[in-house]
Amino acid sequence: MLVDVFPPRWGDPIHPLRKEHQNFYPGTVFHRYAGKTTPACAAEIDALTERARRAAKRVNVDVTPVTGTVALLPPLDDRRNHILDSLRKDLIKQLDTARPRKQGAPSGLYSFAALYNASSD
Repeated sequence: MLVDVFPPRWGDPIHPLRKEHQNFYPGTVFHRYAGKTTPACAAEIDALTERARRAAKRVNVDVTPVTGTVALLPPLDDRRNHILDSLRKDLIKQLDTARPRKQGAPSGLYSFAALYNASSD
């Protein structure tokens, strides 16, 4: 008999031995590494448990076709530049927002200027 077993994926459960086989008792967990199958040690069981936990972290995405037509707009440089300019302005606004000054903080352009008795003008 030939059995083809696919590699495990994130979210797959741990599969312990169900019946006694040779010197192994039911409940024994095996780990396959570098072409060898051996009973799993504690660190390997922790890794298998983490793999099983990741099932909850999967993202379910549903893609459905939309009826109707989709308008394709040619990539015009003017339109692209307009979009980039508006994005750039929004990002610069975030940088320009005034942050509250800490009490006792030196005034001026550089906060380290007072350390060197340098003028920040």
